[in-house]
Formats: sequence, structure tokens, C-alpha cells
Amino acid sequence: MNRPPVVVHHFKWRDRVRQDAERRAQHLADGTWKTASLARLAEARRLLEHLQRHGGRIAVDSPQLGFRPVSLRAVPAWWEAEATRLVATWRPPAGQNEPGWMISSPSP
Repeated sequence: MNRPPVVVHHFKWRDRVRQDAERRAQHLADGTWKTASLARLAEARRLLEHLQRHGGRIAVDSPQLGFRPVSLRAVPAWWEAEATRLVATWRPPAGQNEPGWMISSPSP
């Protein structure tokens, strides 16, 4: 399958990322955690598929991940357009950002 590169703007590097993604996928799929968007479940499943394909590792050299060098000194020229596209694509449904809407997994 030929997918366009995905830009990751936020992620957490930590131990047990696979276990966390498995728990997230399970709770979202079985309804333990409520959400109006299937994006969180889809992302957890995509991460698990990636880990499966790469021997349990995040393949940081994969062109599909689209990692690009950035600096805190200057905003890259592509940032504004990319951020605007992401906000437009991943905007949560109305009301989803209300307090208590999403029960999320705690970060260790």
C-alpha cells in the first residue's frame, strides 16, 4: 500500500509504548473509553501494525514516517501550511474538547 508520508507533531518516547498502544486500542474498541472520533483507535492500530512490521521497533529511518530535522531557533518554512492541514484534517468533532469527554491513558 502506498501511503503519503505522515508528519508527527507530538509523540512520547517511553518504555512500554507497545503495551500502552495495545491498551488504548482495546479500551477504545470495546467502549471502555468513550470518544466520538475513530482517529485515536486508528492511530493506535497503525502504531501496532508498524511495530509488528519492524520487529517491535519504531523505524525512525522509514520514509513513511516523514521525520524531518527541525530546530527551536527557527520555524521551518513548511510548518504553517503543514500545521494548518493537520488542524483541518484532525479537528475533533464539535463538543469533543469538553471536560470529561475523553478518558485517556495516563502517561507513566
